[in-house]
Amino acid sequence: MKILLTPVILICFLHSSAQNNKATTFIEHDTVLVSNISLSKIIIQAIKNGKIKAIDYITNQPIPPKQIFTWKMPVDTMAVSDKEGNVKYVIVHQHRSANEITRVKIFHDWYLDNSSGKLSSRVKRIELLEEIKNFSGEFMGYRPLFKIYY
Repeated sequence: MKILLTPVILICFLHSSAQNNKATTFIEHDTVLVSNISLSKIIIQAIKNGKIKAIDYITNQPIPPKQIFTWKMPVDTMAVSDKEGNVKYVIVHQHRSANEITRVKIFHDWYLDNSSGKLSSRVKRIELLEEIKNFSGEFMGYRPLFKIYY
């Protein structure tokens, strides 16, 4: 018989730089690397390729894979003049970089098997967090961008 223990949240700090060019998966000093690529970049690439389904954090609606870098990013209209002086209005949509997604929250349940004494866990969902900066570029905190259910 397995007993559900208190749900746990694990926050991983992600960095995209590799250490000693080792192609291994490890968590060390709050850094998560998988084959010299940050975990967030691997997840973003899988979402972009349609292998993982991302869900909006607030509305719970699926995010189309092609919109993963522009989802809920600011949109503006800009006047552009050509050589003859004709003005044309262009819609400018800001893009998000995978480098701005620096933390992953992992929600999982821990189970204790009474008969064997083994402890196991099951990931329920993960949330990717992006950095929030003010207008001068100063770091202010993190906010959830989207979630992925397992």
